[in-house]
Amino acid sequence: MTPLRVGLGRALPPFTGGLDVELCEAIAARLGTSARFHELGDEVVDALGRGDVDCAAGGLVATQDADVDFGAPYLLTSCALAVNAGRLPGIASVDGLTGAIVGVRRDGPGRPIAERLVADGRAGSMRPYPDLAAAAADLGTGACDAVVDLQPVLIEAARTLPDVDV
Repeated sequence: MTPLRVGLGRALPPFTGGLDVELCEAIAARLGTSARFHELGDEVVDALGRGDVDCAAGGLVATQDADVDFGAPYLLTSCALAVNAGRLPGIASVDGLTGAIVGVRRDGPGRPIAERLVADGRAGSMRPYPDLAAAAADLGTGACDAVVDLQPVLIEAARTLPDVDV
């Protein structure tokens, strides 16, 4: 039987290296085949629409303008705040962000939250990054004070950053 062609979205551990991959492998096994993974990044939904892959996974967000069908979500998560507690012990929640630089992925779910915090005067400024790795690196060096993103993604990123709490 032909392997199940799985398109993977953005590299966002723990999704693209754990949960979503294991789920697709289990689906393929139930179908009596194996899974072949293709890292497609932002092009994953378009590739699915063209038929280049059979299904897609990896931290996808259902949008109404996509020409594909989305299944029911199997994981509901929310955004969280990551801070370097060693450097900024006073920030334990969004209430401590006054004057802080808040990092977000440029197209990530934390951006509208950070924009609202800045607009409401609850944070100093927002700094968009091309990906979470860049935001996390600046959080580690102090170039930004906090990062807002999906909670499981921040927890995974914080594993490699000393003194960073989510």
